[in-house]
Amino acid sequence: MITDLFMNFVYGMLVWLINILPASTGFPPEVQNAFTTIGGYTKIFDPLIPWATMATCVALAFSVEIAIFGFKTLKWIISHVPIIGGKG
Repeated sequence: MITDLFMNFVYGMLVWLINILPASTGFPPEVQNAFTTIGGYTKIFDPLIPWATMATCVALAFSVEIAIFGFKTLKWIISHVPIIGGKG
Protein backbone atom coordinates (compact mmCIF):
# COMPACT_ATOMS: atom_id res chain seq x y z
CA MET A 1 0.00 0.00 0.00
CA ILE A 2 2.79 2.42 0.87
CA THR A 3 4.67 1.44 -2.30
CA ASP A 4 1.54 2.09 -4.40
CA LEU A 5 1.17 5.49 -2.77
CA PHE A 6 4.84 6.30 -3.37
CA MET A 7 4.68 5.10 -7.01
CA ASN A 8 1.53 7.15 -7.63
CA PHE A 9 3.26 10.19 -6.13
CA VAL A 10 6.35 9.71 -8.32
CA TYR A 11 4.15 9.17 -11.38
CA GLY A 12 2.18 12.31 -10.61
CA MET A 13 5.36 14.35 -10.17
CA LEU A 14 6.77 13.09 -13.49
CA VAL A 15 3.54 13.88 -15.32
CA TRP A 16 3.51 17.34 -13.77
CA LEU A 17 7.14 17.99 -14.78
CA ILE A 18 6.51 16.80 -18.34
CA ASN A 19 3.39 18.95 -18.65
CA ILE A 20 5.41 22.04 -17.68
CA LEU A 21 7.58 21.63 -20.77
CA PRO A 22 6.33 23.40 -23.88
CA ALA A 23 5.02 21.38 -26.81
CA SER A 24 7.50 21.26 -29.66
CA THR A 25 7.69 19.91 -33.19
CA GLY A 26 11.47 19.59 -33.14
CA PHE A 27 14.34 21.74 -34.31
CA PRO A 28 13.79 24.57 -36.78
CA PRO A 29 14.59 23.79 -40.44
CA GLU A 30 17.72 25.96 -40.30
CA VAL A 31 19.21 23.81 -37.53
CA GLN A 32 18.34 20.62 -39.42
CA ASN A 33 19.98 22.01 -42.57
CA ALA A 34 23.09 22.94 -40.59
CA PHE A 35 23.46 19.42 -39.21
CA THR A 36 22.87 17.94 -42.67
CA THR A 37 25.63 20.14 -44.06
CA ILE A 38 28.01 19.20 -41.24
CA GLY A 39 27.20 15.53 -41.85
CA GLY A 40 28.07 15.95 -45.51
CA TYR A 41 31.42 17.49 -44.61
CA THR A 42 32.31 14.73 -42.15
CA LYS A 43 31.55 11.99 -44.71
CA ILE A 44 34.74 13.02 -46.48
CA PHE A 45 36.75 11.69 -43.53
CA ASP A 46 34.72 8.48 -43.17
CA PRO A 47 37.47 6.24 -44.65
CA LEU A 48 39.91 7.55 -42.03
CA ILE A 49 37.59 7.83 -39.01
CA PRO A 50 34.53 5.54 -38.90
CA TRP A 51 31.97 8.06 -37.64
CA ALA A 52 29.17 5.50 -37.24
CA THR A 53 31.30 3.32 -34.97
CA MET A 54 32.51 6.33 -33.04
CA ALA A 55 28.93 7.57 -32.55
CA THR A 56 27.89 4.13 -31.28
CA CYS A 57 30.77 4.07 -28.78
CA VAL A 58 30.01 7.61 -27.56
CA ALA A 59 26.29 6.78 -27.19
CA LEU A 60 27.15 3.65 -25.24
CA ALA A 61 29.51 5.58 -22.96
CA PHE A 62 26.87 8.27 -22.33
CA SER A 63 24.27 5.60 -21.59
CA VAL A 64 26.53 3.97 -19.01
CA GLU A 65 27.34 7.33 -17.41
CA ILE A 66 23.64 8.26 -17.24
CA ALA A 67 22.84 4.88 -15.67
CA ILE A 68 25.57 5.35 -13.06
CA PHE A 69 24.39 8.89 -12.31
CA GLY A 70 20.79 7.68 -11.99
CA PHE A 71 21.81 4.88 -9.62
CA LYS A 72 23.84 7.25 -7.43
CA THR A 73 21.01 9.79 -7.40
CA LEU A 74 18.45 7.15 -6.43
CA LYS A 75 20.80 5.85 -3.74
CA TRP A 76 21.24 9.39 -2.39
CA ILE A 77 17.48 10.01 -2.35
CA ILE A 78 16.80 6.71 -0.59
CA SER A 79 19.51 7.43 1.99
CA HIS A 80 17.67 10.61 2.99
CA VAL A 81 14.35 8.83 3.62
CA PRO A 82 14.38 8.21 7.40
CA ILE A 83 12.69 4.80 7.44
CA ILE A 84 14.58 3.32 4.48
CA GLY A 85 17.94 5.06 4.90
CA GLY A 86 18.47 3.94 8.50
CA LYS A 87 18.36 7.43 10.06
CA GLY A 88 15.06 6.89 11.83
